[in-house]
Amino acid sequence: MREWVHLGDEDSYIAINQATENHLKVEKNYDKIGINHLGFVVQNVEEIASKLLKNGYKRSYPKQVEQFRIRDYFIDADGNE
Repeated sequence: MREWVHLGDEDSYIAINQATENHLKVEKNYDKIGINHLGFVVQNVEEIASKLLKNGYKRSYPKQVEQFRIRDYFIDADGNE
């Protein structure tokens, strides 16, 4: 079973999870060791998403609209989410 730690408040938040595979290959998923993504709380997600798309960023995952938040993931030209 994977262990998770969630730390944060209304201004900042970080989630740390345990890798399930025992090697150092960095990949963009939740099973490998490494940074998965960075997240930010913003006042107007639609405005920021529009600016990111206009500046060449691509969505890396479909936008998720939830009761208390909107999750919108983007990836840069170097593969950073």
